[in-house]
Amino acid sequence: MLTGLQFISGPSGSGKTTFCLDLHQRVVSEGMRPGGFISPGVFHAGRKVGIDVLNVWSGEQRRLANRYYDEPEGLFTRKWQFDEAVISWVNTFLAAQPPCDLLFLDEIGPVELEQGKGLLEATTLLDERIYRNVVLVIRPHLLAVARERWPWGRLNTFLE
Repeated sequence: MLTGLQFISGPSGSGKTTFCLDLHQRVVSEGMRPGGFISPGVFHAGRKVGIDVLNVWSGEQRRLANRYYDEPEGLFTRKWQFDEAVISWVNTFLAAQPPCDLLFLDEIGPVELEQGKGLLEATTLLDERIYRNVVLVIRPHLLAVARERWPWGRLNTFLE
């Protein structure tokens, strides 16, 4: 099993979330307790149109973001408009996250690291080093920021 804080980084579509989903299945099959969240893409006709978020502790899944085409409102990035109620839901379950063997944070991105919004409970868990074993998915352009903020992390896998 991965130990410590592991940065998983790579471009869009490189397999970061698939890696997390496969690791999650392995952790569960070995009798370990996973925690945190994994954010699988939602595809229609081969195009990514949304991002879901899976609470790996409870198995509950909700739509986190949708691709927008007009003027976005609320919390958004270059391509995605986020559901602030779902962000609140994720922050609530992260704040009450029971002990786990491996914490998944898929992903911390520009909303958190550039805008100071979004899944801030995830950044708090990292800042406070509450969990010994964490998989953090991070985009390549944010990797230097993440490594500066959490210097104890290691780049375990760079998917290309």
